[in-house]
Amino acid sequence: MIVDVHLHCGYSFGWFNYNNKLEDLIDLMDKLHIKFALNNNSRGLSYGDYEGEAREDIEIYEKTKGRIMSYFTYNPFTIEKCLDVIDRYYDNKVFKGIKIHPASHQIYAYDDDYDNVWKYASDNNIIILSHTWDISMTNPVQKYAFPLHFEKYLMKYPDVKFICGHSGGRYKGIKEAVKLAKKYKNFFLDTAGDIYANGFVEYLVNDRVLYGSDYTMMDQRNMLGIVLGADIKLEDKDNILFKNALDLFKIDIENGR
Repeated sequence: MIVDVHLHCGYSFGWFNYNNKLEDLIDLMDKLHIKFALNNNSRGLSYGDYEGEAREDIEIYEKTKGRIMSYFTYNPFTIEKCLDVIDRYYDNKVFKGIKIHPASHQIYAYDDDYDNVWKYASDNNIIILSHTWDISMTNPVQKYAFPLHFEKYLMKYPDVKFICGHSGGRYKGIKEAVKLAKKYKNFFLDTAGDIYANGFVEYLVNDRVLYGSDYTMMDQRNMLGIVLGADIKLEDKDNILFKNALDLFKIDIENGR
């Protein structure tokens, strides 16, 4: 069994998606023995349609018989709108967390406008997933999502379980993310994205690493191969591929959700 904690259903502009239909995803998941997945729908993240995203996510959950669950999207420019959608559509069988994306929205992760979502997550026992990355000269917006910028809220809301998407993304970001994982027990790392550094998984490994692919933008096989081929214990591979995720998201294996 495998759980993919970080993928995207729907079309994402700027990426070449040869197979982005739900049927394509389920077929690939079956071939790779990926039993469950957590989706942040491109409808909200890329196009700002938060209500349409929630409705589509419920439909995806039902069509896949509980195999694909989702994250809501939170945009600090539309705080009330996003929190209203979360309030009205929240069902802990379908929705397992909230996704934030400081780089996409170009607001630093420590900004006060994120306090609303962290407080909401704390009050309602909801997981937060965020895009994180290294500071980049070629992609300047990544500076908003450098891992160190999240420490303000990690300290303020120690009860909120936080997933550091992409584990910091590149060299300095990854190093900073691993430091935070050692310091904060509510801090999780995922493998999603085009992170192909030699020894990446070996450097990450602890009891809070999660397998993520970043499908459709990436192929699920990319990071799966890196985890399976890593020079780590079989027990650690099991933890990364499914055990940590089952525990974190409280996924009911017997009932498919």
